[in-house]
Amino acid sequence: ENSRTGGRGNREFVLQPLRALTLDTLQGNGARQVPNVLHSISQLESIKSIVKGREHDELVGELQARAAAAAGTFGPQGVALLMAALAEMGITPNSVLLEAIQGQAMATAGNFKPEGVTMLLRAYTKLGITPDAALLEAMPKQAVPEDNRGLIGGKGG
Repeated sequence: ENSRTGGRGNREFVLQPLRALTLDTLQGNGARQVPNVLHSISQLESIKSIVKGREHDELVGELQARAAAAAGTFGPQGVALLMAALAEMGITPNSVLLEAIQGQAMATAGNFKPEGVTMLLRAYTKLGITPDAALLEAMPKQAVPEDNRGLIGGKGG
């Protein structure tokens, strides 16, 4: 085991309160906060090192389930942030979550800002996932700042 985590027993000692606090925080309508929670976890090096690559961890599994159930309520930033957080932790989303997130990314594609497109596509690349062709087709328009869109693939502005 990695000395930073102090072995499995110490890792579980750290994860149990995190699981309880996180799941308690997400009760009720808090599922919309899953992208923010995962992003926060991904930014805390000590916690990230514990959950990194642990797709089958109880907390990660619960967060994925809640994210899949609430994905239809996520805006473009929530979609991008969720995928970026999972990629940062080396956690490939399960098929249910991936389908829900891709569906919501398509539904909100017209509202993505260039930074969100970059974040989302970088996450897909980091995880080795190829986005649906329709999603890839919808994103290029959003990847260019609005005031420069006439310069790309159009007749000029």
